[in-house]
Amino acid sequence: MYKLLLLLFLSCTLLAGCSDSEHSTYDSSEPIKEAKIFAKGLISEDLVAAPRFSPDGKTLFFHKPDRLSGHYQIFVSYYIDDAWTKPELPEFAISEASEGDMYFTPDGTKLFFVSNRESGFPERQWNYGLWVVDRTATGWGKPTYLSDAVNSYNDNIAYPTVASNGNLYFLTSEGINLSRFIDGKYQPREVLKLAEITPEQIFIPYIAHDESYLIQTGLEPSSEAPMFIRYNRNGVWSKPKQLSSKLIGGRFAFVSPDGQYLFFSKDDGIYQIEMSETGIEGT
Repeated sequence: MYKLLLLLFLSCTLLAGCSDSEHSTYDSSEPIKEAKIFAKGLISEDLVAAPRFSPDGKTLFFHKPDRLSGHYQIFVSYYIDDAWTKPELPEFAISEASEGDMYFTPDGTKLFFVSNRESGFPERQWNYGLWVVDRTATGWGKPTYLSDAVNSYNDNIAYPTVASNGNLYFLTSEGINLSRFIDGKYQPREVLKLAEITPEQIFIPYIAHDESYLIQTGLEPSSEAPMFIRYNRNGVWSKPKQLSSKLIGGRFAFVSPDGQYLFFSKDDGIYQIEMSETGIEGT
């Protein structure tokens, strides 16, 4: 019965354009002025990280470590009948590799993720590269390894973000990279020129869909690490400015598809807070 409901849900979302409910899947009945744990016990638990909603808000990806193998694994939960389903590994994930850092394209038809699975290039074995998988009316397709414009022979890639125009941002040992999406193809990657940053100050990036700002959170877990923001001023990124103290200790920042909430991870799960409480300009 669950599989049937899932197929009907996916078909409706992708093919028929079913209307959304009056509220989003992550709405709160009360204002969230302080960071509040999300779906505690079902989704939020120790070491759950990198929450990423589909554009319609009805699919939630995250990753967490497998305690036996030590690998990070991708999990997905679907919003069906006004409730989130029990998280499970999506059919495209494999347990023999470490995988995570998911991100949807703006139209919700593709999902990027990072994996060190076999890429078909022996010289890249065990490198973390970017993969993309199509979402279909019946589930998920077969993942594809991205081109040399993005992936590298001698570098690991992590934390992708996709802007509304398709531009792809991600982290390498060189810093935050941009691969522009032009004429349906990703262009050779370029390193963003950011003020006040050194190779020792690597961080997890989140880029606004309109590329107007960049949120940076700590690479390593820390209960005292603040969040920072950089604004894009006519193509020039500003110096980092610390965001609200209510966000201290958070990592893997992500703005909800409706723009109303900021989601992020801590060691005990996923948190959300109203955007008006973050200190981001214009929210």
